[in-house]
Amino acid sequence: MIKRFNDTHDKIEVVGTFQGSYDETVTKLQQAVAAKTAPDVTMLERAYVQMFADSDVLEDMTPYLKKSSMSKDDFVPGLMGHSIFDNKLVSLPFNRSTPILHINKTMLDEKGLAVPKTWDDLKKAATALVVKENGEYKRYGYTMP
Repeated sequence: MIKRFNDTHDKIEVVGTFQGSYDETVTKLQQAVAAKTAPDVTMLERAYVQMFADSDVLEDMTPYLKKSSMSKDDFVPGLMGHSIFDNKLVSLPFNRSTPILHINKTMLDEKGLAVPKTWDDLKKAATALVVKENGEYKRYGYTMP
């Protein structure tokens, strides 16, 4: 994206700089806001947008969107949930993750369990899949990063 932008703008050069994990980026951004050296643009994990919006340090992007050829309707409505605070458009959805549940069907079959369809089903399956020997867990029924 940066290369495509730079190739089409003679007087502007964007230099992408890795800032670490989401948490590290938030820490750096908090420090930069306090020092009044915040960047013009940053990428935040959506859960942090409200924290910065509540601190009133995010600019209303509505005028920029109006000047562009884009509109809020160009974005999936469900992804805009962390974009508007106090009637201000303070972020746009970008790089959204989609959690995926991986199922080990062989393990479910060994216990005679069906693929979970509800949270209650998931809890029952996860509990049933636990293997504990001599007070030590040999297998967990459910893990996530």
